Amino acid sequence: MNKFYIQIVLFLLTISIYMNNKTLAIELGPGEDATPESTYHYLTYFYALATKVEISENKTIVVMTSANINDHNPSNKKYKNEIVKSANLFETDIDSEDDIKQGKLKKTFANLIGYLIEKRDRYIHVIYVDSIGRHCYGFLKVLLEKLYI
Repeated sequence: MNKFYIQIVLFLLTISIYMNNKTLAIELGPGEDATPESTYHYLTYFYALATKVEISENKTIVVMTSANINDHNPSNKKYKNEIVKSANLFETDIDSEDDIKQGKLKKTFANLIGYLIEKRDRYIHVIYVDSIGRHCYGFLKVLLEKLYI
């Protein structure tokens, strides 16, 4: 697949990937500033293990899932991934930003987020699937069970 098209799609993902292939990434939720100015919305964040796999010449998959990461947030919820059970084996402590330690941001979890990027003759076809927080949609769970993930 043409690297230029992959770079465009990854730019649109708006996540920071620090290492090649399997990595630890953080993504802020809605809003650009880390300090909330309005009481009408919460800024959320999640940590994710991410990977990019080229499954054929024209198809690439980008997937992310959350693991149980202690970032010293005051809520300190223990997380169990119901979709990608192997992600539950990864646990670590990190030194997070001050706004996270002070509880200014709400922590959420990504059970599974994925993009299937396929280059076709005249365009790029992108399929997006997600299960964020405690919501696991039935069709997604059945699909993943059939794929043995």
